[in-house]
Amino acid sequence: LGLLAWREAGVFYSQPFGISDLSYFSFAFADPELLPNSLGSVGLSVKQYGFELYSEKTLAASYANSFEKFFFYGVSLGYNHLSIKNYGSAAAVGLTVGTLLLVSPQVSLGFSALNLNRPTIGQTAERLPQSYILGVAYRPEMNLRILFDIEKDPRFPAMLKSGLEYEPVEAISLRLGFSTEPETFSGGIGIHHGAMDINYALSAHADLGMTHQA
Repeated sequence: LGLLAWREAGVFYSQPFGISDLSYFSFAFADPELLPNSLGSVGLSVKQYGFELYSEKTLAASYANSFEKFFFYGVSLGYNHLSIKNYGSAAAVGLTVGTLLLVSPQVSLGFSALNLNRPTIGQTAERLPQSYILGVAYRPEMNLRILFDIEKDPRFPAMLKSGLEYEPVEAISLRLGFSTEPETFSGGIGIHHGAMDINYALSAHADLGMTHQA
């Protein structure tokens, strides 16, 4: 968010493993020009997951700024609403923070913490998912990026992820990815034309099958 040079809006849709009841949709808007005198960037996002029997919705407001344009930091407050048919609904507010350090023109380091305040939801006080992510991006050439990160949810083993993005020409990005816990392979393509970006990805789970994302 802190690196954006102009206003951006985007939509995302995914249907995990081809199951319509698991559909995931999100919309996000970011504005680095709203606040005066370089006071930072702001963003809003809306996410929806599920169907009429089970539905999760999140409305989030985000803020980001930087120190000397090499250390970036951001915070996001998310209002999480859960609804289960015949069982009612509940809500909780989660705090997410993130940092980004531009070590050199070729190397950057990032860290984020999801639901850092450990929010709970409903009468059973079920804790919302938490995760901590530490990652590095390396750009040996202007048209090539190599990425690694490790993600830890306190409830599960650490997940290792890696990715590669290559731009054979300015208008096209080719992407490959791999993750553990669970073991997943992915590939994708991005088309860039003027102010428009269109991205598609396909991920493969050994047991559950394919997931399309756009």
